[in-house]
Amino acid sequence: MAVLEEGLKSHPNDRETLQALISFNQMAGDTKAALGFAERLAVTAPNDQGLAALIRDLRRAVKSSAQ
Repeated sequence: MAVLEEGLKSHPNDRETLQALISFNQMAGDTKAALGFAERLAVTAPNDQGLAALIRDLRRAVKSSAQ
C-alpha cells in the first residue's frame, strides 16, 4: 500500500491506484482509510453510482465502528 500511496503523489487522481487502495484498505480492515480514498476518487468520477453506493456503505461502517 505504501508504494501505491507514493504513486499518488505523482498521479493524485489515478483511478486504478485509488481503486486498489480502496480495496486493499477494506481487506486490511481500515474502513476509514478506504473511505478517504473512495471520497477522493468520487471527485474525479461524480456520476459513478457504484462508487456512490460504496461510499455510503463505508460511511455507515465507519460510523458504526465509532459507536
